[in-house]
Amino acid sequence: MTSVMIRVTPADFDSWRSAHESCRRARRGFAVNPERLYRDLDQPDSALVELETTDLAGTPAWFTSEQLALASWGTSVHDRTIRVC
Repeated sequence: MTSVMIRVTPADFDSWRSAHESCRRARRGFAVNPERLYRDLDQPDSALVELETTDLAGTPAWFTSEQLALASWGTSVHDRTIRVC
């Protein structure tokens, strides 16, 4: 199992989180399961998302998928950094 770590700073944390959570089932189609979300104590508008994947070649397609674009519509992110561990 491989972890994909995403550091994200959305413009509106609550809207972003709602969009993120609404995609849980769709992410499974990209071999993501399970996931963890950690909110930064020092910067409460930032979070670290850990996605576990069994298909490292297929999971990156999630970030350019129509499903993510539709769920994220109306939300904006100031910064997003993705790392594979």
